[in-house]
Amino acid sequence: MPTVKFSTVSKQLQGFLNERVRVVGKTSGFVRRASKLSAEVFVKTLVLGLSAKPQASLSDLAEQSAAFGVQISPQGLDERINEQAVRLLQGLFEQAIQEFRSQTKLAGASLNQFSSIHILDSSILTLPTHMQTIFAGCKTVGGAAALKLHLSFEYLRARLSAVQVEAGRSPDQKCRLQLEQAEPESLHLFDLGYFTVAVLAALKEAGAFFVSRFQTQTALYAVNGASDKIELAQVLAQHTGCLYEQDYRMGHTARLTVRLIA
Repeated sequence: MPTVKFSTVSKQLQGFLNERVRVVGKTSGFVRRASKLSAEVFVKTLVLGLSAKPQASLSDLAEQSAAFGVQISPQGLDERINEQAVRLLQGLFEQAIQEFRSQTKLAGASLNQFSSIHILDSSILTLPTHMQTIFAGCKTVGGAAALKLHLSFEYLRARLSAVQVEAGRSPDQKCRLQLEQAEPESLHLFDLGYFTVAVLAALKEAGAFFVSRFQTQTALYAVNGASDKIELAQVLAQHTGCLYEQDYRMGHTARLTVRLIA
């Protein structure tokens, strides 16, 4: 298996794969006593080995470990891929999101009015059935055991801004990543699965903007304070143009002022 040369990796990544890994290796429980396979070598073996060969076998990874000066059998390496190793990699992943952020905005005058643009979506990963007590799925999507990943991408700086892992059956509406990242003049984009009036109202309270499809069961009212609900289907049926745009107050209780575009 080809060896990945550190000369091709930035100094920042080298530091991360040494000092930071050493610390997280202890806090995660991966390192409990002196071992020839340190947390640093283990992480380098996986990260750099799989970067060179995404479908690498345990034997391939054992060869990569040997390139770092640590001889270990494929079976020995397999034994180290356990719950503590998962915590180690999870902790490093969370820290890497923070440490390797780009601070350079993309060009685009129309986007400069926003401090950040967060695009939020989720994916379902099917897991072996015996994992359903940890990551319960649902019959319609993902099966009995499934994992859901919420991923937020900050568009202006082209960076992954947040990841949240939970059981596959958990609805998107319970996710609060958009609120954790809300700041004045930020823009948040997400699909209908994340639509809740309470979250949208909280975004506005934080001085943020949002774009979402409209949940048609949500009450709409005129901005002048009239108590009668707007029958949107009837309004659109009477509209003759190809574009409709109007301000409304949304939600029976919140009465959140929004711009609706059809």
